[in-house]
Amino acid sequence: QARDGHHKAARRPAPARAPAQAMAAAAAAADSPIYTEIRRWRTSPDGSFSEFEVACRTNEKDRVTLRVLDIKWSVFRRYSEFADLDKSLRHTYGYQMNSIKLPGKRLFGNKRPEFLDERQAALQQYLRGVLRIRRIADFAGRAGFSDLRAFLAYDARHAGMAETGMYAVEQTDADEVAADGSTVV
Repeated sequence: QARDGHHKAARRPAPARAPAQAMAAAAAAADSPIYTEIRRWRTSPDGSFSEFEVACRTNEKDRVTLRVLDIKWSVFRRYSEFADLDKSLRHTYGYQMNSIKLPGKRLFGNKRPEFLDERQAALQQYLRGVLRIRRIADFAGRAGFSDLRAFLAYDARHAGMAETGMYAVEQTDADEVAADGSTVV
């Protein structure tokens, strides 16, 4: 059984979910059509690695009904995948990445819950910095960075691909989201 921030072996309180308006404001402040949050971490059953859940949220217009949909999905990523993304971003965006720091690699003590909590917060800060780069996540307009698109599993965000081993997708009509961020039923 995997250990993560929600299991008894390594229990960490789940962060409060931001209301829909706060999430939209955070994405707008970052000049990004996508909001991301590192929700939690989990350790593999054999304890050999840990991964972090990257929760994503965006609004997009349905081409058939013309309604704005609030689309949420998540994907688990290992630190090495963040490092690969960082290398690619630095190659492509150069000086724009100067102030954005990926937390350093650690060889010992990297499975401790306290360390993983700190890394989770640092990876959250890293992704916020990345999403502040102008048009980096403008995937609908095809101007976005393809490696970031793949990292966030953007193309897997629709409900037809929901509940696979890699990610889960939730799609609701944005008009049905209450002021506190909950879905109106």
